[in-house]
Amino acid sequence: MFTTSDIGWVVGHSYIIYAPLLAGMTTIMYEGVPIRPDPGIWWKIVQDHKVSVMFSAPTAIRVLKKQDLSYIQKYDLSSLKFCMSGGAALPVEVKQAADRLGLPFVIHAAESREEVEIVQNRHGRRPIEHLHHLGLLDGRTILAHCVWLDDGEVELLAASGATVSHNPISNAKLASGVAPVEALRARGVPVGLGTDSMLSNNALNLFQEMKFAVLLQRAHRLDGHAMSALDALAMGTREGARVLGWQSQIGSLEPGKEADLVILNLEHPLGLTPERVLSDLVFAAGPQYIHAVMVHGETIFEQGRFTRVDEPEIRARIRRHGDALSKNLS
Repeated sequence: MFTTSDIGWVVGHSYIIYAPLLAGMTTIMYEGVPIRPDPGIWWKIVQDHKVSVMFSAPTAIRVLKKQDLSYIQKYDLSSLKFCMSGGAALPVEVKQAADRLGLPFVIHAAESREEVEIVQNRHGRRPIEHLHHLGLLDGRTILAHCVWLDDGEVELLAASGATVSHNPISNAKLASGVAPVEALRARGVPVGLGTDSMLSNNALNLFQEMKFAVLLQRAHRLDGHAMSALDALAMGTREGARVLGWQSQIGSLEPGKEADLVILNLEHPLGLTPERVLSDLVFAAGPQYIHAVMVHGETIFEQGRFTRVDEPEIRARIRRHGDALSKNLS
């Protein structure tokens, strides 16, 4: 049972789960921290919504340092693709713990020009060079952002097998810059799309990210052919699965893979052709076009409503909690 002190945490994290589902996302890599005494609350939320989650929790290092796997076993984190990201003080230790458990290692890197300057001043290397020096780059490493890379760092990423989460809207909102996505993909680095957090985006909408990824590259390069709609769709599906290391399970509709599927209602006055469908998916579609979302073969959202949870009640609880917070702060 949830305690009174848990309610705000629960409703907030419920929103984090169901908001992406409204936008047709069936898999989420989330970097929250289970701060309540019973972190099983988080897994109950995930299970209620039935969504695949890669959960990144820096504080879990305290458990892993003790070699205590009961935490992972109790909450079945292995099936949720539990992973960790390391802060500045613990990256090597966190990576070693992740490797022992066969888990991915997630870290934000080269997001801003200021970050590059700080890392160079402290360590005499650029961020990706420094991560390479520490032995943190390999096929289980997921790097968020990678905006400020030089050619040498692109080569390091390509040689290491590390993957990249591209967050174009967040990068633009924070004036971080434009990631060299085409250079990375040309060198074979898997690049998927992300939203970053609500603090730097305002939406968890992968349709927007696909569109913005293309527009940002074209505006930055002054080239109307830079990145195509097909490229953006691939980054939102197949390449995103490769970034997470789940390409054998999701990312495309194939025999033997998970039945993750998003069904949209699209129309065009001249009729739908494959080219028009692709263009509309990337440049015009949004959550309002979604008819149904299927995860692991189960329909969890259809015709504007969730099938497993009570969305109006979740929204009402969020409003009640917000009102209570406002009163406490006044």
